[in-house]
Amino acid sequence: MYRQQLVNYWIDKCKELEIPVTDGLTLETVLADPFEIRQWNSDGLPRDQVSTENAILVTRGRRWPLMIDPQEQVGHFIILFILSCSHVSDIHLLTRYIMKLNNVTQVRQEQLFDITKA
Repeated sequence: MYRQQLVNYWIDKCKELEIPVTDGLTLETVLADPFEIRQWNSDGLPRDQVSTENAILVTRGRRWPLMIDPQEQVGHFIILFILSCSHVSDIHLLTRYIMKLNNVTQVRQEQLFDITKA
């Protein structure tokens, strides 16, 4: 898998530069909190490694990612995750966004979301 190859590359580079590296380094052990992962799982995120890594990258990234969900597993999780964000200040904007998101996932149509404007 590409991500594991990337982590292995980083580990090798750290060792080459004599930077101490913890054995068993993964994206999950470095960038995630076990409690947070359990919360994601209870919110509907599948319990596999790829889904967990995807959630880590989505929640830690600075941009909204393109999400392709052919098995329709992530929609419910994303809605619950958005609702749980403490930085959401405009509930009406959030409600409209969630309704659009739900509609797009149901009818499989394209949609551009701009949640920066009220």
